[in-house]
Amino acid sequence: MNSQNKENRWILFLLFAGGVAIHLLYLVALGLPESLERLQWAHADTETYVIPAQSFLRSGVFAVQGAPDSFRTIGYPLFLSGALKLGKMTGLDWRMIVYVVQAIFFALAYPAIYYLGRRVFRVSRGLSLGCVGFTVLSGAFISYTSVIMSDAIFATSLIVGMACGFCALRNRSIWWGLVHVAVITYAATVRPILAFYPFAAVCMHWAYLKENSDSADRFARRLMVAMFLVALIGVQVPAIRNWINYRVFTPSENGSAVLFDYLAKDVLEMKNQIPRYEQVKAQLLKMSDHRMLGERIAVRRKEALGVFRDYPLETAAFVLFNGIFNSLDMHWNNTFFYRLRVTWCRDYIDGSVRWSPLPFAVAMLFVIVYGCVYSASIILAFTLRKNLWVVCSVFLLLLPYIFCLTSCQGARFRLWFEPLLVLAAAVTIQKACRIWTFYRDNRFKNGTLIALQI
Repeated sequence: MNSQNKENRWILFLLFAGGVAIHLLYLVALGLPESLERLQWAHADTETYVIPAQSFLRSGVFAVQGAPDSFRTIGYPLFLSGALKLGKMTGLDWRMIVYVVQAIFFALAYPAIYYLGRRVFRVSRGLSLGCVGFTVLSGAFISYTSVIMSDAIFATSLIVGMACGFCALRNRSIWWGLVHVAVITYAATVRPILAFYPFAAVCMHWAYLKENSDSADRFARRLMVAMFLVALIGVQVPAIRNWINYRVFTPSENGSAVLFDYLAKDVLEMKNQIPRYEQVKAQLLKMSDHRMLGERIAVRRKEALGVFRDYPLETAAFVLFNGIFNSLDMHWNNTFFYRLRVTWCRDYIDGSVRWSPLPFAVAMLFVIVYGCVYSASIILAFTLRKNLWVVCSVFLLLLPYIFCLTSCQGARFRLWFEPLLVLAAAVTIQKACRIWTFYRDNRFKNGTLIALQI
């Protein structure tokens, strides 16, 4: 048993070390550090993280225009503030520090995926390694090392935190339980969509204990409950922060913004009703005072729901399109975008990025691949429909993806649950292989075709 544990630890270390090497080689292939300017995101999202980070270094508050930021949570700006501080101390470009640290941190996802595959999804070593290999080939995590946005650091924190939670239960370890809670809490401060995660976690943890015949273990049950209760508080940190500052218990103003400024705006543009959108924007401009956070959220939510109610078919069409696009888009689009200034879907209006047949061909290949992955995962879902705890866990875990259907943002929107999707597909592949092996070895017995029983 000890030799097996030692071997598993070596595999986890090698996966991490290999991931770091691949990520750093990717940065070199992009031409870093010479091409720092070219790698900056072309939109304003990066600045919305950098500004509160700079404010934190000056005043100790993650502020925008002198008031605590209610739009971005503090997790990623906290990380950037460390890079800014280290860059000032060492004389290095802070962006280069961000890229290198992200390359190292994102590599933690690979041992976490392998661990979940072996200990939770119960797939073979080969298939677990295959899931890691697929994650590498798909560009997930690799392609985000050169992006100063929060998507990959959130996804890495979430998948690592999940692995730590199961490790705590497996080893009856309070230490790993504390790490689980700390990492999940940090993930919640990076992206505020984990309000339901503790409920999803306690369902999956209970299913795990029952599956391992450990549901009668009092210490394991108490540890599970303790992790649930502490995580339940931890994931509310962003909402608590806004309550302290503005007396509004919401993790971020961004939730109402994506409903109105993205989905509702797209619908109004389709219906040639932009004056209606601009009228609400003018009203919101008069409510720009940070203390009117609750009022702004209420207006955006009310107006967005009004648009959805007036144009239900158009809204459903955009939700469906966004869902399909975000679910099938390839992660490597980041590389085509940053390095070659081309993309697979369309020309940019300003001409800065052009459509090209090469990324289009690669994208179509991944559409087919992800179609197979989703199909295999759906097959598994049908086989698990009688396991109520697992079904509840999956539902609660994926519930926040509803917000990811509001705009066409691509593969980054699904990055946080894609490793679990790939592992689920691996379970179906393993079951199919076992069925085929059983059929091959037992199809004839005494000259008679036997019935296949699964």
